[in-house]
Parts: sequence; structure tokens; C-alpha cells
Amino acid sequence: MNKTVFKKFEKALVDNNKALAHELISAHLKTWDDFLDFYEGVIPSILNSIDCAEDDDACIWLEHQISGIVRSIVEASYQPLLKVAKTLSETKHVLIACVEEEPHELGALIGAHLFELYGFKTTFIGANTPSATIKSALKTLSVDYLVLSATNIYHISTLNKLLDSIKIEFPSVKVFGSGRGVCQHYHALHLDDVLNGSKDIERVMKKEGLTCSHSV
Repeated sequence: MNKTVFKKFEKALVDNNKALAHELISAHLKTWDDFLDFYEGVIPSILNSIDCAEDDDACIWLEHQISGIVRSIVEASYQPLLKVAKTLSETKHVLIACVEEEPHELGALIGAHLFELYGFKTTFIGANTPSATIKSALKTLSVDYLVLSATNIYHISTLNKLLDSIKIEFPSVKVFGSGRGVCQHYHALHLDDVLNGSKDIERVMKKEGLTCSHSV
């Protein structure tokens, strides 16, 4: 995205101009590379620029306003995403969830869309997902990979307990972690790998012998 459009998009978010923000991104999303730029370039640049103190209420409500609009655009990008998504060499199903009491799900949702771009079948079950609910999904669905997201470091112990039980109950499922909390404590977690973007997905695909190509 060029600097002029980026600045217009940023201002639309701050001004709570949801219609214009959607319009600008809709015009931007034309190719595979545009989606990667939006998910991994534009969104992080916008959200990472906001650093609110715990007692700065004016900053916090603005952050929530911006995040809400961005989330709505991510959700709206799903249909056009399908037009440029690749086809995976074999069907693989990814289940994506945030651990119990973890409310931050935007990054996990973007991760689900990135998997879709590479041709994976995805099931996204969102924020604050109880461990029993995640296990129920694993029992019901035919899942190859599970991605568990934790942004807050206080949820790492919950994540590790869940990981230990999943390894016993579902030994064929490979479990990946994502989110800031996971990245900060990766070596203390019993994960198969950490995924935080398209390059990580490509690395896992290479390990698994998977390839993808654009649909004809």
C-alpha cells in the first residue's frame, strides 16, 4: 500500500470513518501480495503504533474503536480472499483457537485467513475458548494441525496444561502456538512450532512436504 493511501486509511480509522476505511481496503485487495501486505504490513503498522497506558482511558477507547473497524475489514476480506487463494497439494485441516480467558483474537483471525490463502481448510473458534471445548472440537473434527493463541503471558500456564493433555489424548495432531505471550515463552512450552505469519506457514509446509499453487 502506498504512503498516501496508508495515511488516508489511518486517518479514517482515527476519525471513526468506517465506510471510508472499508472502501480504501476494498480497493487495495486485488492480488495475493495485497492480502499479505494488508494482514502483515498495514494492520501491524496501525495497531503497533498505539501504546496506551493502563489508566489512559482516552487512548484505550480510541484503540478499541480502531481495532473494531480493523476487525470488521478483516472479516469482510474473506470473500475476495477466496478469489486469490491457492490450492494445497493435499487437504489439511487447521483448528485455531485462543486459550481460556484470552480475549485477544484479531491476530488469530488473521492467522486463519493466512492459512486460507495457502489453501488450508480452517476452523476458527475464537477468543476465550475453554480447554474442554477445544478438546471437543478435536474429537468431532478431523484435524491435522491445532494453533493455540495466547497474547497475555498470564495464560501460558493454562496453555501448557492444555498442551500436555492434548499430546496424550490426540497424539496425531501437531500443535502450534501463536501470539505475543507464546513468542516470549516459547522455550517453556511443549509445542511443535510457533507460527506468527506467512513465512512460518511456508516453513511448516516445507517440513510437511506440502506445496500450493494458484487455482486455474
